[in-house]
Amino acid sequence: MEEPYLLTLRPHYKGLPIPMAVLVKDGKPDFAVVDFAAVFDLAGQKRCALCGTRMRGNRYAFIGGPVSKANHLYQDGPMHPDCASYAAEVCPFIAGRKDDYRDGGDRPDEMHITIYDSYEDTYITHGYPPSRERVFRAGDEIE
Repeated sequence: MEEPYLLTLRPHYKGLPIPMAVLVKDGKPDFAVVDFAAVFDLAGQKRCALCGTRMRGNRYAFIGGPVSKANHLYQDGPMHPDCASYAAEVCPFIAGRKDDYRDGGDRPDEMHITIYDSYEDTYITHGYPPSRERVFRAGDEIE
């Protein structure tokens, strides 16, 4: 798959574009660690979590497993559909070639790219003792 133009403008590391929402420490990206402060800042500005450019219109892509898709709740930020498709192909964590992508978390057996018409950030409460987690709630599915 050809790299989308907007991702070609990003810095690259070992042949891969460095997403805006990836933690970079001492100039080296850690592709397994999401910078959640950046994710919510980008989303608040309607900017893609991967390329960082503005998303126009009402087509926001989210990548997640079956539970995320069923509940319209996602941890990773909204993306351009083209950027999300490319990430699903080349990112070893999303594509399933690498499973240790989150501390203590298991990768779902299948990942979906779903396009929605809107999103908002919100909090969910879970576990005992209860803890709050900031997530994205996607609107109506359009693809």
